Amino acid sequence: MNFKKFFGFLLCLLAVVLFGATQVKAVAPSSQIVENVSTQVLNLPEGVEFHIRKDKTAQNGDITAAKRDQNVQAIVVPKAAETVELVVWAAGDDHKWGRATLRSSIVDFERRNPGYRVIAGVNGDFFDISDTFQPSSAHVSAGDVWKKDNRPYKTLGIFPDKSYIIGQMTTNNYLSLKTVEGRIVTSEFKIDVENKLPTGNEVALFFPGSAQKLNVAGYNVYKGNYDIYRVSKDMGYVTPKPLGKFLKGEIVEKSS
Repeated sequence: MNFKKFFGFLLCLLAVVLFGATQVKAVAPSSQIVENVSTQVLNLPEGVEFHIRKDKTAQNGDITAAKRDQNVQAIVVPKAAETVELVVWAAGDDHKWGRATLRSSIVDFERRNPGYRVIAGVNGDFFDISDTFQPSSAHVSAGDVWKKDNRPYKTLGIFPDKSYIIGQMTTNNYLSLKTVEGRIVTSEFKIDVENKLPTGNEVALFFPGSAQKLNVAGYNVYKGNYDIYRVSKDMGYVTPKPLGKFLKGEIVEKSS
């Protein structure tokens, strides 16, 4: 097998619904906002605007009910702003999830992505604060699915041209290896065994932390370095069950 430069693994791979499907049209603002009282606009770099609104909303969408005061904040990005990207990020070490404030998450992103400057940030999800520190729902960053979600929730994806799509993710219940050039998947292999030698035409994957002395004579061995490694759990049980793994890095050596 001739593995290319980058590789990523998931216990349950997600179909490409965020960046490879048909675009959807924009939807109207929520009908629960029935009156805008005031809007303050703050100008940020690259033409981005921070809107601070005071609105009147209808409780549970009932416009006949008493109106409630609501503070609504929004980041408005010009569609023509080619230098501005919307990204999803989760702070942590190379090999595990981590908890962090929004400010420290910004520092972590800029440290790991030289040349980028964060101009605005929004808390995106709840997370397990006491044990794994993993996000509660699916986590997709730059098209890579770090964590899936078995629950029937829809996912929002943003295209580079600022259009978006909303779709239901699907999964495969097996481990796979993908080789990627740029953002294009050039090959995909099913992983047959994990952290042990394969037999026949099987493909094995050894994750970080599984170092052991093995006789690999006669095997094609690919060694690599990883940038991101995340292990996720299904927290919907008294004793959490394994949910998935994601590993991304670079092949640096091949031996036979």
